[in-house]
Amino acid sequence: MQVNVLNNYYAKNNIKPELGQEKVVNHTFSDVLQDSLQSNSAKQVRDSFAYSSKTTEVGEFKGTYPERLEQIHRLNEQTDWNALSDVEKVKLFESRYDRAFGDMDVIRSNLYYCYSTRHEEINDDYYEEMDKYFGDNGKGGLVELKKPFSQCRREANYGALSDSEIRASIQKKYAHSNSMESKCLMFTEFLENGVIKPAEGELWSCIELQIFSRVEDANKFMLYGTGMKISDHPRFLDMFMSCAKGIGDSKNYTPNWTQVIDIAKGMLHPAKDAEGNAYLNEIRKGMDDFLDEILKRDL
Repeated sequence: MQVNVLNNYYAKNNIKPELGQEKVVNHTFSDVLQDSLQSNSAKQVRDSFAYSSKTTEVGEFKGTYPERLEQIHRLNEQTDWNALSDVEKVKLFESRYDRAFGDMDVIRSNLYYCYSTRHEEINDDYYEEMDKYFGDNGKGGLVELKKPFSQCRREANYGALSDSEIRASIQKKYAHSNSMESKCLMFTEFLENGVIKPAEGELWSCIELQIFSRVEDANKFMLYGTGMKISDHPRFLDMFMSCAKGIGDSKNYTPNWTQVIDIAKGMLHPAKDAEGNAYLNEIRKGMDDFLDEILKRDL
């Protein structure tokens, strides 16, 4: 079974995922979905920033996604970053991608990274530009930050809220949906704002496995005798995304969260000492807490 890699952000924070398989070959992204996303983000999007000439520019992102990436690059090159505070720098950098692509939160989650060329290229570009301008968490890039990039992002998104307040706000944001995609987006936002718990990284991997397995099981008779893997199917990405989002053929599908948790617990490596056992117990408790919250809300 092919497995997606975890968010590149894990690597930047020295978090090693339990699952890390070789990437599969990318497939063509759904033309219909891409047209819809580009239509949504083609509306007027404004970007006021300080040039070295102290003028103000209003920009609109247009065209294909490679063209929009080039537009972001030009804006970044022309910006007088020294005229901005640390938080303003990070907020401006992130907002350009958010406004150029209507689904940047989904792209940054890496849920479809292995299967969508569009997601892969935009996500890679995002991290390359981040490294170019901000280096290693705000040091060593073209733009120096007095505070770590991750802290600036957190302040840009949630100001001075505490960890528990940020988690509550993010949970409320995704409470309307029980889809597997929404849970991956929630975990990604926890991670990006420094409030993720150890168990949630493992759950991210197992959620993706659950999506893949469901798509594979739903099509096993069609593939029987063909020698084709499900990821080779020309509609695999559409089927995978539909299942993750809970739309189309998966509209009435309810994720088996108990099964997801059981699989996640089974994938944990045995501990070698008391400290390791304590950490594993913390992870298991976090998984149980997540499951309790899901089941309680569905009552």
